[in-house]
Amino acid sequence: MGKLLFISTCLGLIAAAVTRTYAADSLWVKITPSGRPMYSHTLIKNQTIYSISNYYGIDLKDVIDANPQIEAKFIQEGSQVMIPLQMSSLTEEEQGVGQAIFYEIQKGDNLFDLSTRKFGISKEHIQRLNPSIKSGLKPGTSLFLGYLAIPEAELNNSIETVSDSVQTQVGYEAPQYSFDRLDRGVAYWEKNYHDNGRFYVLHSKAKINSIIEVSNPIAGRKVYAKVIGRIPMSYPSDAKVIVTNEVAKELKVIDSRFFVYVQYRKNKFLQWVISSLIVSIISIY
Repeated sequence: MGKLLFISTCLGLIAAAVTRTYAADSLWVKITPSGRPMYSHTLIKNQTIYSISNYYGIDLKDVIDANPQIEAKFIQEGSQVMIPLQMSSLTEEEQGVGQAIFYEIQKGDNLFDLSTRKFGISKEHIQRLNPSIKSGLKPGTSLFLGYLAIPEAELNNSIETVSDSVQTQVGYEAPQYSFDRLDRGVAYWEKNYHDNGRFYVLHSKAKINSIIEVSNPIAGRKVYAKVIGRIPMSYPSDAKVIVTNEVAKELKVIDSRFFVYVQYRKNKFLQWVISSLIVSIISIY
């Protein structure tokens, strides 16, 4: 009877381990060249970078910094987004919509490096969740790091409804031509400029008097505004666009510095002038 109980217990543990290892919601961590642990998320329909950052409890800027490849293209369904792993969010027991976090052991890995340099968690934590490593670390095998606790509400909020994902459009009418550039970054609200109720912006690349699209992904608002000048050098170098009061009002902006997506048509003439100057300078030297 004792042997049967022992065998039954072992089979139960093996089944649990297999289920945990191959769970559909498992996440696999990779260490970047900079030494930071990250995992990949595949965007599904109606998800945005902002909603994903909320979903995983990561600062929006950290997600953007981890994905420089999305600078000049639209984020589409099926895109891979790298998410920095916050070890403080891991638990040993599954809570809420817990997602199991795994790491594939690499050649040269040892318990000290894994606990102190790669993940910043205690050796005891790793040993408790991976009792089999007492016999050594084997390259190619999986190391269970814990569960990433995600509240049920965040799971639902990560997928925006169609009506919510359609941003409110105000300001000038959308131009007939299509935009060929997409920037994302910091916008500044110039509160001292009197726009007389007009939707004006300053931009360094779009053609003067052209219409550009400025989106606030956090508030889900979109504005078509006219470019009336270039961004002065007095503004920080990270400024993508300067908006006036009316634009800021419609974008539901609170702070004078905020995150935006900007779509525009690049000034081809300005691009040609810059290219010509570069060629001239090179030919001189």
